[in-house]
Amino acid sequence: MSLPLSVLLVRTPITANQISLGIISLGFAAAWLFSRGGYTACLLGAIVSLAASILDGCDGEVARLKYQESAFGCWLETVGDYTYYFAIFVGITVGAVRSTGRPIFYDLGVAAISGAIVTAFLLLLLRQRMTSEQPERFGAASKANFIADGPGWVRFLAWLSVCATRAVMPYGILMLAIAGLTPAVIVFAAIGANLYWIALTTRMRTMLAVPAGVALVLALSLSAAACGGSEQSTAPTPPTAPFSATDLREGTGATASPGRTVTVSYTGWLFDPARPESKGTQFDAQASFTFQLGVGRVIPGWEQGIPGMKVGGQRRLVIPPNLGYGSQMVGSIPPNSTLVFDVMLLNVI
Repeated sequence: MSLPLSVLLVRTPITANQISLGIISLGFAAAWLFSRGGYTACLLGAIVSLAASILDGCDGEVARLKYQESAFGCWLETVGDYTYYFAIFVGITVGAVRSTGRPIFYDLGVAAISGAIVTAFLLLLLRQRMTSEQPERFGAASKANFIADGPGWVRFLAWLSVCATRAVMPYGILMLAIAGLTPAVIVFAAIGANLYWIALTTRMRTMLAVPAGVALVLALSLSAAACGGSEQSTAPTPPTAPFSATDLREGTGATASPGRTVTVSYTGWLFDPARPESKGTQFDAQASFTFQLGVGRVIPGWEQGIPGMKVGGQRRLVIPPNLGYGSQMVGSIPPNSTLVFDVMLLNVI
């Protein structure tokens, strides 16, 4: 659900790191609403929490679309994810005590937050140990090293952990809030957070040598959310083709050039040489898209392929991965994909 928002945000001066900071602010706002304890406040908190979850995918996508990816940005996003968990747990704990009058929820809250802190601390150490200066590769590295050859219970635990990610958990919180059962969230968190890292420690102790004999824990429930939830694909490399720009119809109006603001309509497909015109699965289409050429608002293949078009003209662009989205997965576009675009130039300013 985040990709349409990312397409809108990429046209603005807003940076990926600014989006990350905005998401953190939404997390604190949701926590404050949960802390009020009433039905309406908890329901509003769940809605704000879900909005933060949807936006959580935007910072990573905008970073890739604007070529703003950095190790700092990835770490900022990770800190934001952890902050979300801690803030939400604190807010729901306080709200649960207020709404039920049962102090035991303080104990459950401490248990949930403690389990999350241990998991986060160990995960940060593990990420540094496994990926060093490339933290965005942690998702793929964790799967390759800890899940692929693990026993059945490890794979089941990894599957179950998806329920605790930023992408899924807010939907569960919203359903419980609608049912008036928001305090149940902290009960599930207290049990799940601690069982999860304890169970995974059993697996990790056999696979990693850690200073001071500490077994690093692979917290998949958090790592799946880190860096926009994006992971390197293990699927076979898609078919490729060299860059090309072919005019399907010559235009007669103003010419697009770097620095000019252009409006286009387009349709995008995955490159598939076995399909007619090499058009595979369609992944996007826009009737009107406005941007400035030459300032990095679009992928390099567009920066290279659109200049020279005249208003009214239509051009087909075949864009290899190095001029597209590279090894990153963006929306439904797999890593290392060659793309085919039919672009019509509507206006030049």
